[in-house]
Amino acid sequence: NQSSAIAFAMDKCLHEKHDYILNNFCSQLNVMLGDRNQPGMMSLIAECKKLFLQLTFRPHQLVQYDKLKAAMRNQQRFDTMLRQRPYESPSSKPRLWWKYVIACVTTRLTSRPW
Repeated sequence: NQSSAIAFAMDKCLHEKHDYILNNFCSQLNVMLGDRNQPGMMSLIAECKKLFLQLTFRPHQLVQYDKLKAAMRNQQRFDTMLRQRPYESPSSKPRLWWKYVIACVTTRLTSRPW
């Protein structure tokens, strides 16, 4: 039965040990609501004061973070270079394609050509 297999898998996930990175959290939050009797949208202002976070990373979590960061940079580079890619074929506009290839190698991630 597929539903019992899914329930078993979900139950197993709930009982497995998980390493949370956020161990301690302390904050003061001030919230002000606008007057409901006034016409228009009601406003809400939230202010966070005295924020304290205690984060603990395990070695495998740092490896995962580094892999995620590398994947995001690669995607950013791909997105940046895709916008510069010529629409014409390489045989019809070889100079544009050589310019594009050189830009793919030399462009820095933080630079934006547009």
